[in-house]
Amino acid sequence: MLTRAGLDNEENQQFLISHTQYALNLTYALSTLRQTGLANQANWRLLTNHVQYAQSLTYSLHALQQAGLANQMNWHLLTNHAEYTSSLTYGLDTLRIVGLANQANWQLLTHHAAYASHLTYGLDTLRVAGLADQANWRFLTKHAAHAPQLADGLVNPKQASTSIKPILKAHLLKSIIDHLNQENDTNFSDYNAVRSLCFIVSACQTNKTKIINQLAELLNQPQYCLLKEEICPNSQSVRKRDIRSFARYGTNSESGYFLNLQDRRNKRYFSGFKPEEIAEAALLFERSHRLPLHPHDLAAALE
Repeated sequence: MLTRAGLDNEENQQFLISHTQYALNLTYALSTLRQTGLANQANWRLLTNHVQYAQSLTYSLHALQQAGLANQMNWHLLTNHAEYTSSLTYGLDTLRIVGLANQANWQLLTHHAAYASHLTYGLDTLRVAGLADQANWRFLTKHAAHAPQLADGLVNPKQASTSIKPILKAHLLKSIIDHLNQENDTNFSDYNAVRSLCFIVSACQTNKTKIINQLAELLNQPQYCLLKEEICPNSQSVRKRDIRSFARYGTNSESGYFLNLQDRRNKRYFSGFKPEEIAEAALLFERSHRLPLHPHDLAAALE
């Protein structure tokens, strides 16, 4: 074994003699190092420094090789987190299965090595539900200690615990904002509350750009039900009139099939804005948000 790797010297032989219980694991590990072009004295020393983890390091190196990530830097990352190599292996295999195995994501995984098993469980939960994408993976890594609960919450938002709902809502709102930014020549990234986003979107529509339609469609998708419930607590579908009413007064419209008087007032109020006037709309929102407005007694205040 040592001879084939060009490492047959007295020091290495003595180490094998004094650690015969690990000889087989070391043989497989060194063979894998050779296959990946990493068999040298320095890497052998890294291996022997973590001899009790030789078997799991071998499996991890195989996983890196399958993902096209077997290199010197990643071998160092592995040996630096040797006690977590089994969890890291399962994590990398899952990343590869969902098409997210790359250097950046591997480094995110190793950065949270102590929670690698949590992240793996969370990512696999998302895989089964068809929600395993880059945005959700990054979300899990930002909250690695709670990854299983957050993944379950993304799959079944209504079953999410009270403690994680605020984290889920912030992520879901960012997801909607990212979608709107991609679809339109606008930037809503500065708005981190549902009501402020509703106000800005309501203000920035024209005959050619119906962003408010897109927002309503997104909010009515099942994965965004936590955000929809802020506007329509009784689980009814969000309508454009609900978005405008929530933007101005913090409550959905009371109308049925036809627009009521307040719906028409809200529509007229927002009709004068253009997409390039987001900054002005934001200032108006801040001003109106400080006023004790109510649709029945102060509806004319901002007309």
